[in-house]
Amino acid sequence: MASSKTRKQKKSRSGHVSIGVDLVCDILSRLPVKTLLRFKCVSKQWLSLIQHDSYFIDLHHARSKSRPCFLFAMAVPQDSDIWNYYHTNETSVVPRIFNRTTVVGFDPSFFVRYLKPVNGLLCVIEFIGIKIYNITTRKSTPLIVTTDHLLRRPVYQFGFDPATKEHKVICIWTSYGEQHKQGSACLGCQVLTVGENSTWRMIDEGVPDNYHIKEDASVYANGSIYWITAEFMNSLNSEEKVIVAFHVGHEKFRKIIVPQFATLDYDLHNPAIKLLEVNDRLALLYRLHGGSTVKLWILDGTGDEGKKYISTGDIGSCIHSRTELTINLPFQWGITRCVEFLPIPGTEEILMESYERHGPGVRFKRNPFFSLHSYNWKSMTLKEESVERHTSIPVLRHEKRIKFVSSAYFESLFPVMRK
Repeated sequence: MASSKTRKQKKSRSGHVSIGVDLVCDILSRLPVKTLLRFKCVSKQWLSLIQHDSYFIDLHHARSKSRPCFLFAMAVPQDSDIWNYYHTNETSVVPRIFNRTTVVGFDPSFFVRYLKPVNGLLCVIEFIGIKIYNITTRKSTPLIVTTDHLLRRPVYQFGFDPATKEHKVICIWTSYGEQHKQGSACLGCQVLTVGENSTWRMIDEGVPDNYHIKEDASVYANGSIYWITAEFMNSLNSEEKVIVAFHVGHEKFRKIIVPQFATLDYDLHNPAIKLLEVNDRLALLYRLHGGSTVKLWILDGTGDEGKKYISTGDIGSCIHSRTELTINLPFQWGITRCVEFLPIPGTEEILMESYERHGPGVRFKRNPFFSLHSYNWKSMTLKEESVERHTSIPVLRHEKRIKFVSSAYFESLFPVMRK
């Protein structure tokens, strides 16, 4: 009788069992975004929860980190405002099935490139500004125009502040006269907070000591954006090898000094240095002499943890808490061969994609010089993956212009615009 009475107490006047909001939140936060978007029509309460509740959105994103997704390739808009991208929700290191999504509203005459996704949000760069796009919900901002684009060249990067849960885009203005090899010198900086009036703010900050940043050698990791400097890459006798960092929350630059012993054996005459994000940690990877070996440093910090925010940090001060690995490659990494390294978040796997330089798109046309390998940095084991898993997707047969971005991301409900 007691249990029957209890059950009756849980029923509303209409006879339906009442489920607490906390329980609903806990259950729904474990579901994929595609399912949640359908559930928005269940009730106004569920609509508000899924679309506007910041606690629920954060909880869902935290649980999505156990289900990494892959953004593989995007078709560059050419003759219309329609572009496609190919992605998958498979959790295997090399997925077998890719889904195609079509997006309308991007001007092909102004398209430039994409930045790698942060928390499921993609920054699309056009000639005079940017758009922020949620890969899973398919919501996009209108074009957010920058200033002075005719006189100066913008260098963009995208990051996230874990403290305030805000996504930000930084625009570093550089001179059009700068040579690519020399990197880009800073002439001024603007910051855009996603969803906050969609306006750029000038900040009284600049790249420290006039270092030239490398636009194609940067990464976001755990609240900061990092760039390799041209001085690091190009100088054979550089006394100070520096990484420039921008703290997304504080909106401050700092330089991080890489100790000499960390790069003693890297290839000075043909340097190949990459910054990676390995499970929210900054990692430095560089090619050694000969091209058949790379060194990987995974750092647990950048020297300023627990201290008052400073302008200079030293990787050497946190070397004791690093992971140092020497990886023997199954191929020769030379001038004519490109190698991309894709850490899979939430795992110890790094996907290595290797191909010959033959022009856009050619690397996936069943090229005998194309290969895929996965490397487990915990067990230090290397495994060859089936190329057929990638070459079987329809992007290779139907699209004319392809931008391969090969990036892992997490599904999220983060809005691109606020009310």
